[in-house]
Amino acid sequence: MALLFLLLCAVSLSDGFNIDVLNPEPFTGNKEDFFGYKLLQYQSDKMKQIIVSAPLGANRSGAIFKCTVEKGNCIHLYQPDLKEIRFFGMSMAVRTSPSATLTSCSPSFSHECDGNSYLNGICYQFNSKLNTITNITAAFQECTKNKVNLVFLFDGSSSMQASDFDKNKKFIWDIVTTLKNSSIEFAAVQFSKTFSTVFTFKDYVNGVAKKKLDEEKHMKSLTNTHKAVDFTLKNLFNNVESGADPEATKALVIITDGSPSDINTNEIQL
Repeated sequence: MALLFLLLCAVSLSDGFNIDVLNPEPFTGNKEDFFGYKLLQYQSDKMKQIIVSAPLGANRSGAIFKCTVEKGNCIHLYQPDLKEIRFFGMSMAVRTSPSATLTSCSPSFSHECDGNSYLNGICYQFNSKLNTITNITAAFQECTKNKVNLVFLFDGSSSMQASDFDKNKKFIWDIVTTLKNSSIEFAAVQFSKTFSTVFTFKDYVNGVAKKKLDEEKHMKSLTNTHKAVDFTLKNLFNNVESGADPEATKALVIITDGSPSDINTNEIQL
């Protein structure tokens, strides 16, 4: 008798449901778009729908669809209009209270900043009528360009062949050309026994750097690297007359083919 009472209690506290596996309701879409990758039941007010994602649709931008069982069809719900977004609908979630909302996300929202590509996720939220209300970009940072002062300190010693010296000048200008639309400003110094400021940051801004670099002659003497670094610090990086920005990040690129000829009296770390 006690066992029967316990069984009756268990039945009264449980709910049941049925899944019809014999008469499924099919919704069709392009399999190449991964239609059906994610699906959710969505109920709001009098709407009962199924939300289906196709993360490879729309040329891999991704899209989501709303499907109704009564009509047996799916219609396009949303596709991001930003070409930087890919695989939209790879994840979805539904919240039922206090009011029904749908969230659909993309793991790939790329944006450029100062010549570099950054990747973030982005999610779109929909209200109870499945209209977009906002988007969320977690950990997204607006592009802020930090100014950089970069000096090429290149070897002009006698051990450097004339052809290699010319190649170094070409190498320098190739880098300058590649990064011309960035926040980097350039200067150049040739070093040997003595030192020559080839062009300053101000020369670069004024558009005369290329001419001065082309006209620079090969010194062909010793390799006083440590003194050359000290010269560069004093005359370019720490000299506002050169066009240097005291707040800029400083970068030094040394191009040489051998060991220094001079002694490191200032304890400069190379």
